[in-house]
Amino acid sequence: PLQAEISRVEAIGGRVVLHTGSCTAACCTNKVARNASKAVKDNWEADWKKGADVLISHLNKLKFSGAVEYPLLLEPPAGEGNKLGWRLDQLQYIFERCPKQVGYCMDTCHTFAAGVCDFSTMDNVLKFFDELKVALVDRRRFKLIHLNDSKDPFFSMKDHHEILKQGHIWSNSNHEEGLVGLFLMAGEWGVDIVSEVGSEDDVKVMASIVKQIKDAEEGSE
Repeated sequence: PLQAEISRVEAIGGRVVLHTGSCTAACCTNKVARNASKAVKDNWEADWKKGADVLISHLNKLKFSGAVEYPLLLEPPAGEGNKLGWRLDQLQYIFERCPKQVGYCMDTCHTFAAGVCDFSTMDNVLKFFDELKVALVDRRRFKLIHLNDSKDPFFSMKDHHEILKQGHIWSNSNHEEGLVGLFLMAGEWGVDIVSEVGSEDDVKVMASIVKQIKDAEEGSE
């Protein structure tokens, strides 16, 4: 059970990452709702809120020891099927109603595929972080980034991770500005970054970005 898992990780100073789940009783899939009539969209919105209320109800029953700051992190999906939490308004709805001990984990592949941010430019990254300040209620909730490229295009609503710089997010060399911006903002906000694909190529890309930022900082001194 989730409660037992949270208690275990709190005891060792860790965190649990939990996917936000699905709204199985939705009137249509998220992809269908994108281009549906107003009446269908209204029904779909009412349905996802009911699904979110179930999630929120379970979250509010959890007990936290206080030994770890944000021991539970919610990770939104790419919007596939009837998945819940893929839009920023859905995240805001959840975070305004769930326990203050619940934090946020962002997967770059999911966020890109959900059409939330394409991470190609610094401006896009800055806009996304500004929007998160509203959606998360408290920006300190943002604790972890799962850094993945995407096998599928922007707003594809498909969850297929790819090695960094080999997918649709950062394979274009002109888009490295957005990747650097993501590292800079993560540093400013105190957000950890981990590679989920686990490729040696990912490690090299991440090390290169860190070196690039460090060299730029030393050069400005």
